[in-house]
Amino acid sequence: VTGFSTPSSSFSGTFRREIGQKHHMVVKQMEALTETEKSRSSISPVTEAVNNGETEEKIKAATELMKEYGEGSLGGPFIQRVSELLLFLSEYDHTVVPKRYAPNPTLGNWVNKQRQQYRLRKQTGKSTLTPKRIHVLDAVGFEWTPNPGGAAHERSDQVWIANWELLKQFKERHGHCRVPSSTKLGRWTVLQRMNYKSQLQSEQGSTSGSRLTKQRIDMLNSLEFEWSSKWDDIWNKRISQLIEFRDIHGHCVVPIHYRENLQLANWVSTQRKNYRRRAKGKKCALTEDRIRQLDELGFVWNYWENEMHKWGDDD
Repeated sequence: VTGFSTPSSSFSGTFRREIGQKHHMVVKQMEALTETEKSRSSISPVTEAVNNGETEEKIKAATELMKEYGEGSLGGPFIQRVSELLLFLSEYDHTVVPKRYAPNPTLGNWVNKQRQQYRLRKQTGKSTLTPKRIHVLDAVGFEWTPNPGGAAHERSDQVWIANWELLKQFKERHGHCRVPSSTKLGRWTVLQRMNYKSQLQSEQGSTSGSRLTKQRIDMLNSLEFEWSSKWDDIWNKRISQLIEFRDIHGHCVVPIHYRENLQLANWVSTQRKNYRRRAKGKKCALTEDRIRQLDELGFVWNYWENEMHKWGDDD
């Protein structure tokens, strides 16, 4: 990505780290084009239109504005969210973040709040959305009043179709749709699975949040797209083994060194570690749905505390 420069050392340490780290991530994602993605121009006019340099210009303009205004004017949380929005932009070439954006639910809520503050400012003249913040979001190409049939959604549809065509090419070349998750196309397939799972779990069954319509599902099915990843398969396999263990022993306290199934023992230990990480606010693969699933089985989250209770009961 040409034209980018790292933040100057004259900026405050906090601001430098905030922009520097996020900016570095954006640049790396923009540069990480796979061989499949480099062949976009030979796929279709729609695909070519997706990668026309507009995204790079928006990222560059917004980054430079944030460096110019600084954390004092914009605020650290605002800078963080805009940086996340830039990552979304670099990934999908538009800023229409779904309200139920599974990889980052907070971002979807934040985007909606900016629109609310924008309307409030126009109506009352008072808002947390300052002119400088508006300037930064305008540079990103932020959609203040998106409508389902508008240009932004049309752009989103074009991006989706372009990625589908890339996936079709991948399938023709490799015979399957298991794209490595380290690539841009791979991350897109992960998002489709997450959106599909989110829709299935939604009480309303609405597709408005993820925009994974029946037509899109049918298009992916036509490629024999696998809706569950290998990690989902592993999770389901371990859950089945845990249920079998519970049926035999009457509880879910798998011994740490359970010789009959060391993989299950290690998996159980990993879930407890992830649970502690989650309690500390750290990122982990243990979602609320999975916690609920384990709770329903009577899963013991603290092995040693449970053992101490057993010793106390013996006394």
